[in-house]
Amino acid sequence: MNLAFLAFLVSATVSLLSFTLIAFRYVVPRLSKQPYVQALLPLVLLNVFRTEGFVFRLPQVMGGTLPSDFAVPAAYGDVSTAVLALLTALVLWLRPGLALPLVWLLNIVGFADLLFAIYNGTVVGFPYFHVGVAWFIPTVYVPLLLVNHVVVFWFLLRVVPSAVKIAPAPRNALASVQEGAPNRNDGEEP
Repeated sequence: MNLAFLAFLVSATVSLLSFTLIAFRYVVPRLSKQPYVQALLPLVLLNVFRTEGFVFRLPQVMGGTLPSDFAVPAAYGDVSTAVLALLTALVLWLRPGLALPLVWLLNIVGFADLLFAIYNGTVVGFPYFHVGVAWFIPTVYVPLLLVNHVVVFWFLLRVVPSAVKIAPAPRNALASVQEGAPNRNDGEEP
């Protein structure tokens, strides 16, 4: 096994495990206490920074040209997802009652784009290319986005759209929208 590939694999795996632990230990418990709009908005906004994927098309940034089979879909998939994320964030902010279908669309498109980029990167041998500081995109940012998409799917599958209260929101909006679900305060008084 090549040292570059091993370093890539270790970096990506450690990032994925770290972000998973952070998300489910700290982020999810805190966001679960928020109304769904307030919980989903920061998770959606994280995807706006996916414009960084466009650097895969820029040889002057990458230190060389990447195979177009990888670079083109990765760059344009990321930019498209970033634009969709910005639109979704605006709808969440301005028209929260209409936002759930857009959040679903963003999450499906963004997650599929990441999986396709991971597949393509594996096929073209991405870890073996000189990519400079763009190394941090697949080893740090992609694992963060993967965890982010899983968390958003988790929130979306817990929200019952017809029962969602937009305002005023209860202390634990996600538990209150599920009929009969206990309201967990983690020992806190209301």
